[in-house]
Amino acid sequence: DQLNNRKEYIYNNNNKKLNTLHELKESILTNIQNKSNETIELNKQINLLTNQVQLHSNIKTNRENARKQQVNESTVLDNNTLRMKKITTRRQLVDSIKAQAEEIDYLKQELDKLRQKTFPSFIRHNKTII
Repeated sequence: DQLNNRKEYIYNNNNKKLNTLHELKESILTNIQNKSNETIELNKQINLLTNQVQLHSNIKTNRENARKQQVNESTVLDNNTLRMKKITTRRQLVDSIKAQAEEIDYLKQELDKLRQKTFPSFIRHNKTII
């Protein structure tokens, strides 16, 4: 009888432990399944976010390229405008220098005429006698 009781106690105890282990196993399997589903969802989010980051990066790169192109175009326009201003300024200087040179030549000629009137030169002319 005592042996039977002991056997029954061990059997029940083992059944309880076995049931507890089965419940633990089911709990762990459920937890693993939940974690797998969560991992799948997180991977989907990672892919979605990666695509969004890549898209935003492309947009940012395109905007930066557009800005650089605008800066380059404005720089080219500024350079062309500056070059044109330099050319026109130089041309104006050259024209004013030519005008001043012509005026100086005219004034020198006038000075020579006045000098000849006031101080006639006494240059000897050789007269040939016939």
